[in-house]
Amino acid sequence: MNPSSSSNGSPSGLSFPVVGLGGSAGGLQALIQCLERLPADPDMAFVVILHLSASHESNAAILQRATRMPVRQV
Repeated sequence: MNPSSSSNGSPSGLSFPVVGLGGSAGGLQALIQCLERLPADPDMAFVVILHLSASHESNAAILQRATRMPVRQV
């Protein structure tokens, strides 16, 4: 076994996959459409990274309205 892997074989130690989604502010509508079609409990985590100006307001609230999954801004 790889010393950096946990007993479930995942280097992160998580028992579920983590999916990364990214885009620019122009890709927000596509992200919303994707989230709207996912189940409330997909047994995976999604990390959404948007390229926005530092002066641009966060889109976390917009994404929360598109899904029943909990949305956290970090």
